[in-house]
Parts: sequence; structure tokens; C-alpha cells
Amino acid sequence: MKEIIIYSTKYGSVERSAKMLKSYLPEDTVPVNVKNEKEVNIEDFDTVILGGSVYMGKIQK
Repeated sequence: MKEIIIYSTKYGSVERSAKMLKSYLPEDTVPVNVKNEKEVNIEDFDTVILGGSVYMGKIQK
């Protein structure tokens, strides 16, 4: 089963969390920052995990 962690971060805390989460998941788990890669094909993955930050009470765009 292949997993992907799709996230966006402003100050880096979500990226650190995504990397920490990856360490608990199977080796073929792929973390992807959508600020660096605009197009992500999720069809090849069985599990999709979304991550984003909350800043001043609002979810990141």
C-alpha cells in the first residue's frame, strides 16, 4: 500500500510534522510540498494524507 502526504507550510512546522509522520509510515511513503510541486497525481496512491497549518485561527490557503 502506497501513501502520500500532501502538505503546505508557511514557517516549516508542517514540513517537520510531515517528515515525523513519514518516519512512522512505510518506507515508500512520499511527502510532497504543494508549494514546490503544483501538480500531484494521487491516482497511484492508496492513502492520501493532507496537512496544513492554522495561523491566527485560519487554515492556510
